[in-house]
Amino acid sequence: MPRKPVIPAGSPPPMAPYSPGVVADNILYVSGVLAMDGSGKTVGVGDATAQTRAVLESIDPRRIHGAFDDVGGCECRSGCR
Repeated sequence: MPRKPVIPAGSPPPMAPYSPGVVADNILYVSGVLAMDGSGKTVGVGDATAQTRAVLESIDPRRIHGAFDDVGGCECRSGCR
């Protein structure tokens, strides 16, 4: 199955050799997105609402001609210590 890496415009440089998203069989798969601005600084330190908003904005499906109604599932994890 052909895959196309997705790196949103204005996103911070990857911290590892991977892309934050991949389109395969017309489905966008996203993983490991962090609440960071375009320069790699953490957004909303100590504010889970601000960080969640930043992550959802960075993976906005409208960037690839989709819609939030197209989202099939979402799992958010924070503060794994």
